[in-house]
Amino acid sequence: MSGADIKDVLRILAKKGDLNIISDKSLRGLVNVSLDQVSIENAIDLILTSQGLSYRVVENTIVVGSVSKLNSASHIETQIFRLDNINVVSVETVLRQYLSKDEHIQVLINENMIVVKADSKKIKEFQKLIKKLDAHRVPQIVLEAQILEVSKSSLDDLGVAWNNTYGVGAAGTITDGKLSYSAGLSLETVITLLENEGKARILAKPRIKAIDREEAEIFIGDELPYIELTTDPSGRVQESVKYVNSGINLKVKPFINTNTQEIRIKIEPEVSYVNGFKGSNNDIPIVRKRRVSTTVFVKNGQTVLIGGLFNSSDTDNINRFPLISRVPVFGVFFKNNKKTNDQTELVIAITPQIVDFDLEEAIPKLLDMDSKK
Repeated sequence: MSGADIKDVLRILAKKGDLNIISDKSLRGLVNVSLDQVSIENAIDLILTSQGLSYRVVENTIVVGSVSKLNSASHIETQIFRLDNINVVSVETVLRQYLSKDEHIQVLINENMIVVKADSKKIKEFQKLIKKLDAHRVPQIVLEAQILEVSKSSLDDLGVAWNNTYGVGAAGTITDGKLSYSAGLSLETVITLLENEGKARILAKPRIKAIDREEAEIFIGDELPYIELTTDPSGRVQESVKYVNSGINLKVKPFINTNTQEIRIKIEPEVSYVNGFKGSNNDIPIVRKRRVSTTVFVKNGQTVLIGGLFNSSDTDNINRFPLISRVPVFGVFFKNNKKTNDQTELVIAITPQIVDFDLEEAIPKLLDMDSKK
């Protein structure tokens, strides 16, 4: 075609491609067209580009006009995204950089939802992006624990008394709604003081990573073997090796709210140790266990204490005068046999930390988006 009206040329091409054409007054003039083995879409693109015009494709309709008018007449959509794992506030901060001045984003924190008003093409890009982020990001925590055995009398002296758990707020203040301890000292300082006085010992300091709503378990200790004898129906004695655990086992199952930074944790600590032996050869270990199962609520980075697991042991202490106490008959008057009852309490200090990742770093890797507005 030579000297053809551009409107007529586009109408012919649109009809062949089952497309609609919408244009403003900027679509005018004559064109010379000679195209061979070019698709309808490419032909329209070449013609409009040669005339300095722009266009948008909305479903099966081509909207033609100047760049400024097309931007103001963009097809705007509103989409609500419900997020399962992503912190909506951090997502809003990152996504906002991809919006133009006519596009908007709003977060609904309590519902964990995000509302985006933007160009339909951008809405689709956000849809893919959020889906990928939600699939890749499952919140998790790193939980640091200190498991201590503390003299109950020392705890009584400090005024520590709880039902089961309490939280640690600012340094030097430990509360559970019924004041337990507030002596102007940090938790670490108190533990160190008790250790130095021989009134506390740290049994273990495990560190465990757990995924949201998934149980994680760590065991620190030994598997002790012993021989078990059994008699089969024919009367033959058979030996088999069995094992018992002696040490510290910790199970945790977190439920993480990344928006409020609160964590609900189901915790099951267990301390086991050999308390003697039994069997005909006195070689089967007797394992004593202390176990608790509880659920606590804690803020990210806050320390929660679990107590109430007591152990009691009797000790015979003999005080005597050297030599004289060994004299038959009279020696009994020069020695003192005192039986004491030692009580210890198992105290577990747990500090969870939500593990996050950099959304700004993750987004370019998951979706190639043009940040230019």
